Amino acid sequence: MYPITSDVLELFQNGAHQQARITMGNVTIGNSRIVQGGLIINRYCSTGNKAMVGACVAAEATLLLDNHDGYYNQTNFVGREMFIEIGVEDANEDMRYVPIGYFTIDESPRKQSKIKISALDRMLWFEQEVDESALTFPCTINELLQDICSECGVTWSVSALTNGSYTVDEYPSTARSYRDILSWICEVTGTNAYFDYNGELVLSWYSTSSAGTLTIENRLTSDTSEESIVITGVKIKTETNEYTAGLPDYALEIDLNPLLKEDVQSVANAINLVVNRFTYKAFTATVLPMPHVYPMDGLTFVDKDENSFFVAVTDWTYQMNGSTELRGRGESTKRASYVNPYGKSNYGLPVDEAMELMRANIIRTAEVLNEQMETYQQTLHGEVTALSSQFGAYRQETDNKITANAEAITQNLSFVQTLISETNENLAETDATVTEQGDLVSATEIWRQVTEGYIKSGLLYYEDNVEVVGVAVGQLTYETVNGNKVIKREGFYATYTARGISIYKGTTEVSHFADIEALIQFLVTTKITMGNFVIDTTDGDFTIK
Repeated sequence: MYPITSDVLELFQNGAHQQARITMGNVTIGNSRIVQGGLIINRYCSTGNKAMVGACVAAEATLLLDNHDGYYNQTNFVGREMFIEIGVEDANEDMRYVPIGYFTIDESPRKQSKIKISALDRMLWFEQEVDESALTFPCTINELLQDICSECGVTWSVSALTNGSYTVDEYPSTARSYRDILSWICEVTGTNAYFDYNGELVLSWYSTSSAGTLTIENRLTSDTSEESIVITGVKIKTETNEYTAGLPDYALEIDLNPLLKEDVQSVANAINLVVNRFTYKAFTATVLPMPHVYPMDGLTFVDKDENSFFVAVTDWTYQMNGSTELRGRGESTKRASYVNPYGKSNYGLPVDEAMELMRANIIRTAEVLNEQMETYQQTLHGEVTALSSQFGAYRQETDNKITANAEAITQNLSFVQTLISETNENLAETDATVTEQGDLVSATEIWRQVTEGYIKSGLLYYEDNVEVVGVAVGQLTYETVNGNKVIKREGFYATYTARGISIYKGTTEVSHFADIEALIQFLVTTKITMGNFVIDTTDGDFTIK
């Protein structure tokens, strides 16, 4: 978590226009060159369906630049490192920046009217072939981590590590890159690895403190698991034995780690002391901007009934001047205990879990990983401004941000109405009444109403590892009166899939119609038949027969 102050977070979440500051050595990418909605950052710390240890996934930044005039045609992007910051302007017209991190551009963008840049954070630096002669064995886990960081030019944000003094006797011959060794170190220490906003390597387990609160005011859509997930122990499998600390019901699993040769039970016991009884709920949420959150952060989730519970973040996707997508992966205890009736894989796991594990291992160890997802983004903007009235000023803004890729088409809609109390006698209908960003110049905003919604068609979610396609529509309306924010319409949404129609209020499914004919009858008739009962309102009275 970046230590953001409450006033800066409030600026982000109250709709202040965000600007990026991106530097590449002596080159600065101006904010005016970034296409609206064209800066997206993605981080995650799990490659499966639940929390894990050993993840060291590179964060990714994608940037869409305006090059209609050929401004960047002579710029060489490949191999250059970007330092990305995102800021908002405060009441004193000072920019308040949140550092995002360092990202290296790993492929040459095509020099078109719009240039798409993809970059990975410094985790990419570990993707080097291991120089065995540069590493000394035997060594402790701490010493091995220091050595690989030194070889890769990485700064490690030093912290005490569980099993840090464990001795590794010999070089792991199956290592194909330094990232393989880093992943194994994370497993032994019960951690996952990521790079922070200073570009330093961090190894940690999930935080038990809250980095923020998710309420109906800052959630656009959300869903949570019914039951809490509780880590019950650790299981370590070697080529010859299996070692368990705690209970196996919902245990973290470590398979065939080549660093573990001796005293494996003690390693499991030490990790178990850290992770055992860690409790959270799985969730997904689309929220107002949260630029400070990282995977493995904890958040407080407050539902519509004011019930609070702890959620853990595994996935974070941030779009500048857009929403933030959050996810906490997790399977129910029941599902985690399933044994596939058609047999088990060579891993000793149910087939669907084994396929997910195999997929993750293939991606992690592949010499070549090609990922292609064509994305189209366009924002349509409209506004009406009324100035020079004795009653004040009025502005209505409409934005329709369209994002399309191979999975879905999403429209993010925003409708903002603003009333301003006229206090400046010199305020007239001239250029001086509007800033470069298009904001009204006045002293007091007395009323603002914001309606945000989305329409998404395509892949909506996964159910038992199977894609569910359909259409989802959601909306949230709130207003600010003299600085006080009030929800007018609680966040609600509906989904239409082959399973039926579901209607949600907040995170609660209030209606589900699996029988479409029954829904039509419900909507257009005055009689509803349910089994042997008939609800009749034909004569204006409510009767049950």
